[in-house]
Amino acid sequence: MNYFRFGTLKEEELTSLAQQFATMTPFPHVVIPDVVLVPPEQVLPALPALNHPGWHQHADAYEANKMTFNDVTLMTEPIASMLRELNSPAFLQFLERVTGITGLLTDPYLQGAGLHLTRPGGLCAPHIDNHINERLNIFRRLNTLIYLNPGWEESFGGSLELYDHKERLAITRTVVPTWGTCVIFRSDGSSIHGFSRPIVANHTRRTMAVYYYTSLDAARFSGAPMTLWSEHDRYWGLTGGGRVARMAQMHLYRSLRFGSKALAYLAHQARPRKSTATVESRAAVRS
Repeated sequence: MNYFRFGTLKEEELTSLAQQFATMTPFPHVVIPDVVLVPPEQVLPALPALNHPGWHQHADAYEANKMTFNDVTLMTEPIASMLRELNSPAFLQFLERVTGITGLLTDPYLQGAGLHLTRPGGLCAPHIDNHINERLNIFRRLNTLIYLNPGWEESFGGSLELYDHKERLAITRTVVPTWGTCVIFRSDGSSIHGFSRPIVANHTRRTMAVYYYTSLDAARFSGAPMTLWSEHDRYWGLTGGGRVARMAQMHLYRSLRFGSKALAYLAHQARPRKSTATVESRAAVRS
């Protein structure tokens, strides 16, 4: 049984999605509505209870009130099968067709992915995702988000925000996380995203998230091994502690972050393997 309608899309629909992905700003992405084939009442009761030990609670103010659950073996149906479908060869082929990125791989451990849940008052500060999966030594290239929030309205908060890389905090597009809405976007050093409007009382934001990788990095430098947050004063101010101590910690953080990014860039320049772009271009010529 398929839980998503990606396999039913016709060639002209795939062509349209590929054109959208290539041309959308502030970075390549596409939004596909109503991708879930089963109703909410068949999915939501299967979500793990909030007290399930499989949930990981994020403790910092950058991702306030956020929890993640990435162990498929602890999930019940249909949640487990839905995630497996998003990691299947058929879905990888769909992604390659739409994005033009070939040789895509999945992470069986769903590091940072799986189920995301944000409770009232929660948010996700603007950020660039970590680019290198150090456990598998592969490079993140795409994110797929599928929202599981029936009846969600923009006034509830939690809408996905895509930011212009040059303007840093200029919101270019907002996506309301309604039931079955799918967002696919390129993950690299310019894909700043998040949701800065906190979730209002009595609402919980639920997301199915899967990340996709290649064994070779992109031709251009695409990011560092760590998550890069785009603003700090607001979120560090919520962590408490003395101002002098926070400022010292911030200076240390920025120094280490710069060093990490610089080393990642040098490693990218010195890598002995051919770039993914070269492999992709040759594959395009052969096809």
